Amino acid sequence: MADDFENILKEMKLNPDPIKENDDNDDNEESADTVDDMVDVYAAEYANLDSSLDQLGSCLDTMEAKNDDLYSRMQALLEETRQTRIEIQAQRQLQEGSDTQSNDQKKNDG
Repeated sequence: MADDFENILKEMKLNPDPIKENDDNDDNEESADTVDDMVDVYAAEYANLDSSLDQLGSCLDTMEAKNDDLYSRMQALLEETRQTRIEIQAQRQLQEGSDTQSNDQKKNDG
């Protein structure tokens, strides 16, 4: 999951001027001279951006689902802990009550 997130961030590195990058890579100064070429270059850049945003959105959805699952598990654990504490307190009170009765009987018998 963390690796996916890091890869998405690396892929999202945007070229501030895709036309310039295209000129440098092609060694052809005329590649971006026409409007059609410029549209194609920017369209590819926007497609990459859109894909990166979709992947990022997917990762965030996964993280949100895991967070929700973790929250519900923590709530269940908290409730279980509360119940256990109540049961232990009840057992102590019963034990203290029986100890008190036992001590009272010994005093009365003695």
